[in-house]
Amino acid sequence: MGDIRTETKRQPQTRVMLWSTPRALSTAFLRSIHTLSNAEIFNEPYVTAWHFGPQRKYKPNKLIVFLMGCEEKYSYEWVKEQLEKDFPGKDVVFCKDFGYTIDGNWEHIPKGYKHTFLIREPAKVMKSWKERINCGPLPGMGLIWKRSVSFAMPSGYMYKELHDLYFHLLETTGEDPLILDADDLLADPKQMMMKYCQAIGLPYRDEMLNWEPNEKMNWNVAYSNLIADKIMGWYSDAMNSDGLRQKLVRTKVDIKSLPDDVKEVVKFVQPFYDAMYKRRLKLDPDTEPATLEKGALKDQNKNGYIFPEKKDNEDGRGH
Repeated sequence: MGDIRTETKRQPQTRVMLWSTPRALSTAFLRSIHTLSNAEIFNEPYVTAWHFGPQRKYKPNKLIVFLMGCEEKYSYEWVKEQLEKDFPGKDVVFCKDFGYTIDGNWEHIPKGYKHTFLIREPAKVMKSWKERINCGPLPGMGLIWKRSVSFAMPSGYMYKELHDLYFHLLETTGEDPLILDADDLLADPKQMMMKYCQAIGLPYRDEMLNWEPNEKMNWNVAYSNLIADKIMGWYSDAMNSDGLRQKLVRTKVDIKSLPDDVKEVVKFVQPFYDAMYKRRLKLDPDTEPATLEKGALKDQNKNGYIFPEKKDNEDGRGH
């Protein structure tokens, strides 16, 4: 009697959209997904369409156009076509983007994707956004301009648009999109990544929590996004990190210490965040961290990334 051989069937391809806001750890999350083998990664194609494409909603000034150019092929129709292409041999197709960039263009949401959301407390997001748009990584940028927190934002300050997108998908897809909170993710990265992967059909691996620093990722990303990162450092922390660091204490931003423009925006968007937060994927009760009301822990990286340990040369000098 001959050998009985069984054929291993290839798992069906999983396609996932991660919708978020800036400064919500979304790039670090994408780095985590990148550790999966056979994954096709898209980074912010709708951001490019909204800011730099032919149908752009944001009108950049001449300096920005000179530095970054315009992405004339990045129409909403073209982005949708790219995301809906066949990707033979890929187990995962994953796209990270910002919800406000698809607002008013819901007909261009790609078909065949599971939709997920990554949210973060508005005070933390807006504080970080304000600091980034006024300083960035270049010396002296803060002396050149003083921008309001609303700079380059849509009318709903990103949170209303994200909220509206979630409920649009809830009503039209027949599925309840998964919501993950960034602070929950940092409170227990392994637990939350395992829950996320299980819920949407991705294979979880412990390697998703750690990665090698690398600023040149093999992702589908527009040239303008890369130039913006070089100027403003949008992705630099995540790209130079080694993984996600567990934060055992949940910190809170002191709202009273924030500039007035930030306070006003936080007050406006808080209800939209709260509505989504109630529907989030929750931590197990026994792992919920304590809360520190104000400030930040001095011995923890504020973003929750793991940075490479400082090494010493033989003569003791760090490098």
